[in-house]
Amino acid sequence: MEYVYLCKKVDDSGTLLKPLDIQSEYTLEDEGIICFVRIKDVSQEIHLRWKWYSTDKQMVRDTGKVMINQDEKYLEVVTAYDRFRLNPKDKEKIEGQWTVVVFLNDKLIARKIFQINK
Repeated sequence: MEYVYLCKKVDDSGTLLKPLDIQSEYTLEDEGIICFVRIKDVSQEIHLRWKWYSTDKQMVRDTGKVMINQDEKYLEVVTAYDRFRLNPKDKEKIEGQWTVVVFLNDKLIARKIFQINK
């Protein structure tokens, strides 16, 4: 089972990462947008991939395949995230509705839409 969240921060104080400030609206003052993934019952190597799309549907970031659990041990929970940093210089291009899509082993598991306001 997978959970995918959009958030502003990640709590890395424990053994597992946790999403903080979960939301779908951001401003230019925000450092960036985090797409956080939590997957349960992982017993083999998996690949995650994040693709970020701007307001005009152009891909602006692709992480490529991120390998997880290469030792193929049983993991009750796996957490991972990708951060998309905003570039305030492109203010005109930033505002509007953005999309991030997440793939697990080349299979689409989530499409999250978020808004960036002034």
